[in-house]
Amino acid sequence: MPLNQELVEYGSKLGWTAFGYSIKRLREWYELRDVRRVWSPFLGSKEPIGVVLSTRPGPHLRSTPRLSLNEMLAFSELNILFHSVGKKVVPRPSDTDLSTLAKENIVVLGGPNANDVAKDLWKLLEPRLPVAFDGPAVQFTVANRAYKPEYDAAGLVTRDFGVVLRTSNPLFGAEGKRLLMAFGCHGYATYAVLSSALQKSFARRVHETVGSKDFVAVLDVRLKGKAVVQAEVITCMSL
Repeated sequence: MPLNQELVEYGSKLGWTAFGYSIKRLREWYELRDVRRVWSPFLGSKEPIGVVLSTRPGPHLRSTPRLSLNEMLAFSELNILFHSVGKKVVPRPSDTDLSTLAKENIVVLGGPNANDVAKDLWKLLEPRLPVAFDGPAVQFTVANRAYKPEYDAAGLVTRDFGVVLRTSNPLFGAEGKRLLMAFGCHGYATYAVLSSALQKSFARRVHETVGSKDFVAVLDVRLKGKAVVQAEVITCMSL
């Protein structure tokens, strides 16, 4: 086969490959359109997104920080989503200085009982939220109704509750930066509510309820053994 013809055929194959890849990316982008509505404030910036995880000290000063398995699963799903749209996420320990987090769009996994950053942020936000969290009692309250975990005879969690909250980063000097918090009474709900926030059904519920406004959603999480079997939005309110 003449060289020119080989080059033409090779170029044609490359063109069709590139075309097929482009169609695949467009299909993925289209299928994520509902989820992008939830995460749109984080997608416009070129900067990496800081994801604050609940870290705990190890038994020795030299030990590496310990992480919750549920939060690592949540981080993994979040990383997959952002990678698919060309965004970089950077894990941050929960002892990260707040002045550093004021410079970033951040996602915080884990609640005030486990994550020091979440504790500080919730203290700033709670006075203007329609949801309260009682750390010692380990429960949420909405409109004077308490949502408290349930346990079986062996002490395993059978029902948990959690929140997904999207708003402006309230830290001093964080003008224009965004915040999403996802946490439950226990770690099971932390994973479940973040995973839900990456699903079409959750995104559609948020969009139908509050449109493009910031929001807080409360979710009911059911478990069997140690596995999440259902996560359902109880209520979603605009902020």
